[in-house]
This record gives sequence, structure tokens and C-alpha cells, in this order.
Amino acid sequence: MRKNFLPAVVAGVALAFGGLAGPGAANANTISIYVGTDPNALALINTSSTGFLAGTASSTNISIGYTATGTPVLSQPTFDTTAIEVNTTGNGISPFYLAIVETGLSSPLGVNNFLSSFSNTSFQGAISAVTLTTEISTSNANYGGTVLATTTYTASNAAVNTVAATPTLTNPFSETALYEVQWSGVGVSDSGISISAVPEPASLALMGTALLGLGGLIRRRRSNQA
Repeated sequence: MRKNFLPAVVAGVALAFGGLAGPGAANANTISIYVGTDPNALALINTSSTGFLAGTASSTNISIGYTATGTPVLSQPTFDTTAIEVNTTGNGISPFYLAIVETGLSSPLGVNNFLSSFSNTSFQGAISAVTLTTEISTSNANYGGTVLATTTYTASNAAVNTVAATPTLTNPFSETALYEVQWSGVGVSDSGISISAVPEPASLALMGTALLGLGGLIRRRRSNQA
């Protein structure tokens, strides 16, 4: 079902989508979509507590399609927003921001290495740049927080993967996948952002030991059967 939203200038730069919601504290275990032209005053347009959220929204000059998957469909802290399409159909307020957020995360805690994966598979028309950013909020904010990684596309290009250390995570915390689109007319952009934890060396060593043990067991069984 397509949602309609009407653009309106707030303080000269903001775009209203049915009530502005600043980056304050959020409820737990929720995926939310925020949009607007001021990254500090984005408007909430959709939310879900099922671990999956998909939909579309449109105005006179811009339309978006989004798909986001998080907890409990995926294990914490994995957050996948890899089907994001922005269509611009005329002049408007640039840049346009789309923030996809998962709040209420409780694992892992402490300082961890997170992998941010970025992609842009379509870049057409009067879209001049798309900046993709991942953020972590230790205060479980609606959006925003400490930047983990960022990259800017000016054309369709290969995926970018960046590993960065998180701030000290406490329960609960939130993750944001932020899309910033620079545009001046008709254009299309298809982008994706995903966040996941990088296994610790001890976990990798334990997994390697288990695989070696499994391999030895299979070889012994084969020898017994011969």
C-alpha cells in the first residue's frame, strides 16, 4: 500500500511527513522509517515490531521503496536494508534523507567490531550523489549516534565493506542506516546498507577447532566403513 506525503518547508529546510520526530529515546525492538530534508528533524512514516518492514511512500517530486530486516528475523545485531529505491520526478529540496532504524538491541554489549556493507546498483538521471552511513546510538535514540562508517557514490559501483569498532554498547542500543540523496531533477537510485558483527578471534578459533574435529570424525567413519 503506497503512502502519500506532502512536502512542506519547516524553518526553510525541513520536509513534513505527518509530524516531526527528533532523535530522542525510542521504544524497544522496533524498526522505523524516518524521512526529511533536515537530518536532525526527520519525520516518522512507518514502524514495525515484527523484525521486518517494507513499503512505499511518495510526494509530488520524490518516491521511495524500502525493505528492512532485523531482530527477531535475524540474530542481533544484524540489520539488513538492502532494497532501498529513491525515485525523483522533479525539482525539490535537496538533499533528501531516509533513516532506517532498529531500536531496542541488547546484544552484543561492550566494544565490538561491526561490519558496514554498502552498495549502489542503480544510478540514473539527475541524482548527483548518494551518501550511505551507519550509526550506533548507545542511548537507543530514534536515529543518529556515533558514525561507524560512511561512503559516497556518484555512480553505480562495487560494494564497499568497512569494519569499525563500536562505542561501548549497553542495553538497549540502536542502529541507523542513513541514506542521503543529492538530486536536482528526474533520477533513480537503488542502494543498500547492512550492519553485522564481526566474530571475535576466539569465536573463530573455536569454530575452526570444531570444524577440524568434525572433519576427523568423518574420516574415521569412512575408514571404519572401508
